[in-house]
Amino acid sequence: MALARPLGYQPPILVVTEGETVTVRFTPPVPGTPIDVSLATDGMVTPLTAASPTTFRVTLAPGIHDNLAILARWLQGEAPYGFRLDVRRAATPADPSGGRPIALTG
Repeated sequence: MALARPLGYQPPILVVTEGETVTVRFTPPVPGTPIDVSLATDGMVTPLTAASPTTFRVTLAPGIHDNLAILARWLQGEAPYGFRLDVRRAATPADPSGGRPIALTG
């Protein structure tokens, strides 16, 4: 799904980690709770809980992802909220042994 944007406009970019949960909150002047919310990513549309706030888990591969959108619908109409994600690899836990075998005695 490609969103129509004015020439030169760059939607905001959010830096997230693989597997992170993102919270989306609709603020005034948007009235009330949306009746339908979904996430559009790389040509796929995933329904989300129709609420404010609503959440989604980042399942995209590391890298910059353009043309993402939250699609929201109210009784008064609908609107896409475009954004980009900079997905970073999740940190791996440090190995306290430094890769050496650990022996316990006692």
